[in-house]
Amino acid sequence: VDDLYHNGDTVSFSPMIAYPDGDTIEYTIEAVSDIMGTPSPDVPFNGYFLIDYSEPYVETVSPGDGDTLPAGTVNIVFNLRDDISGIDSTSPNFTFDSSPVEHGEMSWSPIEGGYQVTYSTDIAAAGFHTFCVMNLADNAEYCGANTMAIFCWSFYVAPTEVDSTPPVVLGTEP
Repeated sequence: VDDLYHNGDTVSFSPMIAYPDGDTIEYTIEAVSDIMGTPSPDVPFNGYFLIDYSEPYVETVSPGDGDTLPAGTVNIVFNLRDDISGIDSTSPNFTFDSSPVEHGEMSWSPIEGGYQVTYSTDIAAAGFHTFCVMNLADNAEYCGANTMAIFCWSFYVAPTEVDSTPPVVLGTEP
């Protein structure tokens, strides 16, 4: 095989072609022997690895970007996902209105390809508020993790003194 190299007791695979993102590469080592020609009892050996070039991503659940909310307790819910190798849950950093949010301040629930994360906070201050996820990495092996640099979204908390109830039209006359 042109893509297989060995040096001493190490065998490496360096493909001459670029495999597509999400591809599964399966391999079998059928025979191995030492310098004296003694065959290894540990073969055949099968395995596989995944090709993952894609960055992980964030899906906002609630509140959405640009939503308007009343003051009070807000549950900020979002998904951290990677469709191929999954999420490294220790990698991301979080901020809310530029202040750090620690991993332990949030609840984490496993979902397919990652986690759904909830951060609950009381917001009394009216105005725009921003939540950011930084340095989110996946679990890609062999060629290093893929990292999403930063993802932020903002929502608006309405002042409590504003009447947000829409008017009701009781009747019309021609």
